[in-house]
Amino acid sequence: MNKGANLVVENLAKQIAELSKEKSIYYALAVEKEQENKKLKEELNKLQKENKELDKRDEENNVEVID
Repeated sequence: MNKGANLVVENLAKQIAELSKEKSIYYALAVEKEQENKKLKEELNKLQKENKELDKRDEENNVEVID
């Protein structure tokens, strides 16, 4: 190949490597956020369950709830 073609191939190879690196970073961030979302949903469900249990206990004990 001539020098110009080699430069084009080298440039494309560098672009592919950079895009691959960016894709890996994006994927890692997406996985991290997905795990964080799952953890937050679990925490939310736990707190909602606790809230319902407290509401039920208050109702059983005739506690007036002030909003």
